[in-house]
Amino acid sequence: MPVFFSVVGPESGRIPAPPSGENYAFAIVGVGCGRPFTSNSCAGTEVAAATGDSNITNVALYFNTGYTDGYGRNINSACANDGIGDPYTVFNGIKGVHALSTAQRAWEIGCSEALYAKTKPPAVTPTMWWAYVETGNSWSTNTSVNDFAIDALSYAMQAGVALRSFYSYTSAWNKVAGKGSTPTPAESGSWVAFAGNTLNGVSNFVV
Repeated sequence: MPVFFSVVGPESGRIPAPPSGENYAFAIVGVGCGRPFTSNSCAGTEVAAATGDSNITNVALYFNTGYTDGYGRNINSACANDGIGDPYTVFNGIKGVHALSTAQRAWEIGCSEALYAKTKPPAVTPTMWWAYVETGNSWSTNTSVNDFAIDALSYAMQAGVALRSFYSYTSAWNKVAGKGSTPTPAESGSWVAFAGNTLNGVSNFVV
């Protein structure tokens, strides 16, 4: 399994250098501050710390996800106006987003979360994007609604990116997306947070 170096969230001024003695395949840096629609102003510094004194050349980026109706204030016009192929938009160009169905609104919010994150990366071309699904952020109690948001995250991440995937852990994924559910379309990649774990019974995994 490739070894990676992870820097999570804004940590300017106390960013650790990658420990020596490992041949790191890539680094993972968060572009947000633990919530959707937030920006990590230290991301550029973190990328530099991860790559400056090591052999790391591949940098992956990740962002946090969630769903609540209040995130509707952040809907990107490209998502609301069918700009990237929103399959649930009925009224193109609609401005009164409160008139949208719950499914439409969830899709447009998920789409907007991904597009927001992709406008915030440091000066690096990531080899992969990760969307972090956890119960620490707000989600609907209706897993079908969450699935619309997750599907949109997948769709919006794919533009111009060779690889993208979801990072979660079993209990969180089952609670948010529903037991046995998988993203559509199928994603690639495997981020196992703790060395030595396997996908069989692992506490952190990628679906």
